Amino acid sequence: MNEENLAVVDTAPAAEVTATTESAQTAPEVADSQVETPEEKKFSQAEIDAMISKRLAREQRKWEREQQARTTQPVVR
Repeated sequence: MNEENLAVVDTAPAAEVTATTESAQTAPEVADSQVETPEEKKFSQAEIDAMISKRLAREQRKWEREQQARTTQPVVR
């Protein structure tokens, strides 16, 4: 009967140590993830203007091609 009690006593402290180790390991991970957050890209006004100008030029060319295609198609009634 004493051997059975020893086996139970031996496993209980191991579980406590494991629980302590796990919580000690998770605390630094949370701190590390907060420190390692990458900074967001910040655009200057000139960069934003360039992006918008390119997009508008692309859309204008697309619209002009569509208009030209409409005028060259025969009208079907």
